[in-house]
Amino acid sequence: MTVKDISELSFVEACEIAISMETGLHQSNQMAKDTSSKGTISKVQVYSPSRRKMDLMKFVLIVTSMFIHQATPETTEHPTMTASCSQQVELFGKKIIGLPVSPYENYMRCEYAIRSAPNTFIELEFTKMKVEDSPQCSADRIIVFDGEDSSSPLVGTYCGNKIPKLFTSSGSQLFIAFQSNGKNVDEGFEIKLTPIHDDFQSSRPRTEIYADEDKFTKAGGGLIYSHREYPNSTALAPGVYSLDISLKYGYNQVYIAFLDVALSEEPKSGVVPICNTRHENIEIFDRDGNLLDIICNGDSGSAIVTGDSMKLAMHITNVDQQEKGFLAIYALFYVTEINGTCLNQDDYLCKNWRCIPRYLTEDEHDHCGDGSDLPEPESKAGDGKCQYKDDLTNDKNDDCDVGSDLREPESQGM
Repeated sequence: MTVKDISELSFVEACEIAISMETGLHQSNQMAKDTSSKGTISKVQVYSPSRRKMDLMKFVLIVTSMFIHQATPETTEHPTMTASCSQQVELFGKKIIGLPVSPYENYMRCEYAIRSAPNTFIELEFTKMKVEDSPQCSADRIIVFDGEDSSSPLVGTYCGNKIPKLFTSSGSQLFIAFQSNGKNVDEGFEIKLTPIHDDFQSSRPRTEIYADEDKFTKAGGGLIYSHREYPNSTALAPGVYSLDISLKYGYNQVYIAFLDVALSEEPKSGVVPICNTRHENIEIFDRDGNLLDIICNGDSGSAIVTGDSMKLAMHITNVDQQEKGFLAIYALFYVTEINGTCLNQDDYLCKNWRCIPRYLTEDEHDHCGDGSDLPEPESKAGDGKCQYKDDLTNDKNDDCDVGSDLREPESQGM
C-alpha cells in the first residue's frame, strides 16, 4: 500500500485505519502477554486498555477536525463595491441614480450620499424597482434615510417590484444604501432625484398650494386649492394627485381644515351614496401610510390634527360632473409650555397655546383653529359699534359679541 500524508486521506480511509489500529493493537497486546507468560521475552511494553483508548481517541479527533475543516468553506469578507457603485452625489439639477450593472450582483454594498444646495429639499421618486423580494426585506434591499448618513431618521426599507411612494426630504441631504445577499438577483432600481427650492423661512413664502400641480407644501401654512381655477369647475384629468405636508424647523404637528368640498358623488361602480374610496375623494395619510380620514363631497368643516407629516391623495374620477373641487387651510404648529411664549420669537401665539408662523395671521383665515389669529374688530367712531369685514357681517353670527354686526330686522307692513 502506498504511504499517504494524513491530509490526503479520505474520511473512509481514515476510519479504516482507526479500526485497523484498534484491532492491531489489541492483537499485539495479546501476543505480548502470551510471550511474556512463556518467559521468552524479559521486557515487553504492553498497552493498557485505558492508554490504548486514549491514543485512539486522539487520532479520531485529529481526523475528524481535519475533515470538518475541509468541509467548511473559509469565510471571506465580501468586498464593498465602493469603486463601482458607491457615490457622493452633488445635486444641482434632476439626476437619475441606480446600480452600475443589471442584473445586479451578489454581495453588493452600495451607498449614495446625496446633497443639494442649502435651502433646498430633495424629491426622491423611484422610476424602476426590481429587487429580490423577501419577508421584511431581509434579503436584498434599499434603505433610505432622511439625512446625511445611516444614523439619520429611517424613511423606509424597500424590496420587490412595487414602486415606493414619492418622498421629499426634510432638508438638503439624503442617504441611500443598497445591499444584496448571496442568493437571487434581479434587474435593480433607478431613482430620480430633484432639488426643490425651500422658501419656507422667507418672510413671504408662497402660501397658495394647488393639489393638482404641487407635490409638497412650501410654507408653514396657507391655503390648499384643488386646482388653480377653483372655484370655477374646470375638467381635471382623471387620476390621483398627491400632496405632502412635511413637518420641519421645530413644528411638530399639522392642522388642516376643509372650508369647501364639492366633489362628484357618483361612485365608480354601485349606487351606495356614501363616502368611501369608490367616490371622488381626498384620502389623508400619515407619514407611515396609515389612513387618517376620507373627505368626500359636502364634508366642509372637517378638521384634522396629527403629530406627524401628512399626505393628501386627491382621487378624481368623474370629470364630467364639473364639480368645483375643494379649498382647505393648513398650518404647522407646536404647543408651547414655556411661560406662554413661543420658542421662536417670529411665531404667533394662539389662544389655544399653539405657535404658528406669524405670516399666517395676515390672510384672514383661522390657522390657529380657535379663531384667535383673525383680525380684531374695528371700532366705528361715534356709535360704539364694531365693524368687521363683509364676510363676517353677513354670516348671521354675533361676531361683535354685542349684536352690533347683525342685520336690523326688516319692518313688516301693518
